Amino acid sequence: MSQWLEYAEKKGDHLCELAAEHLRSREPDKAKELLSQAISWYKKAGLEEKIEVVKDKLKEIG
Repeated sequence: MSQWLEYAEKKGDHLCELAAEHLRSREPDKAKELLSQAISWYKKAGLEEKIEVVKDKLKEIG
């Protein structure tokens, strides 16, 4: 995997972690925003499975 794809995946992972923190802090709007950004990074890396997982998380939040 190229460095760019690795970077994009790590960026998406980090955004998901931040979103989880915001959910624990009862900030669902910020969490949704971060998860949407994560989807964008995962798309850049071509990680369809991770995109589906994040989309499911977004649906759970509402």
